[in-house]
Formats: sequence, structure tokens, C-alpha cells
Amino acid sequence: MANPQKVYWDSSVWIALIKGETVKGIDRTVVPRMILEDAENGKVTIFISRLTIVEVHKKRHYASLTKEEDDRVQADFFKHEYIKKIDVDSRVAERARQLAWEYNLNPNDAIHVASAIKGNAEILHHWDGDFRKVPSDIMPSEEPLNWEKQMSFLP
Repeated sequence: MANPQKVYWDSSVWIALIKGETVKGIDRTVVPRMILEDAENGKVTIFISRLTIVEVHKKRHYASLTKEEDDRVQADFFKHEYIKKIDVDSRVAERARQLAWEYNLNPNDAIHVASAIKGNAEILHHWDGDFRKVPSDIMPSEEPLNWEKQMSFLP
């Protein structure tokens, strides 16, 4: 399919999916599963920072993934061709450093924003973080995780 939507996922989306999180009555796995299905069908490309590969191991203030959960993430999710990994190279690191200082972001969130920018992501999905501090003209669209089967995505 030509021109799949480019979506960037912060680590919190992966963690919610892996852990089966429900917060305040909201099942945080429903929407990511829909997006993964669209990605499998070539309608979406999911971008992540290579930082995510390590960061999903433990979300702040939560228990670490079990070894089995961590292995499953590495095997079941990050190996697919529709998941594009952005290297934390010097360009991303310098941009993240600038974003962290300018918008008072935590370093990992700054790396995610810089990675989303490098990947030309159209939207950045997350369940936590300081992303709202970054002006919309700098960061990809920051809509909440709401995913609909839009007409443009139908065959």
C-alpha cells in the first residue's frame, strides 16, 4: 500500500500493550491492537527509538517486565518490518538535548520527540510523558490514542 500513515510510539504504549493495562476503566490495549493490525496490513508504519528496546523493560513507578514478557516484546513486536527503528545517533542526541533544555523535558522523552521528528512521524502516541510541553509546530501531531477505521484505510 502506498503512503502508510507514520505513527511514532513512545515506550508507554508498548508497556501498556504488553502488561494489558487498564487505567481508570480504560483498556489501553484496544487501540494499539487496532494500530498493529493496520500496520500488519500495510496501512501504518510504526516508528520507535532504539531506546524503546531497552526502555520497555521498566516503566517508572511500575514493576519491571518479566523475562518472558521482555523476550516476547523482542520476538513478537520489534522484529517486524512495519516497525521502523530510529537510531539514537549524534543528530538525534543533539536535537534531544536541545529539546530537553528548551522545553524542560526528561531526557528519554526528548529522545522520543527527536526520534519522531527524524522519522517524519505524523503523530506521536503515548500514555505518559511531558510531550505537551513541546509546541505543535515542532512535534508531530500529539493526539490521544484514539484510532478509528477510517475510510482512507479501507481496501
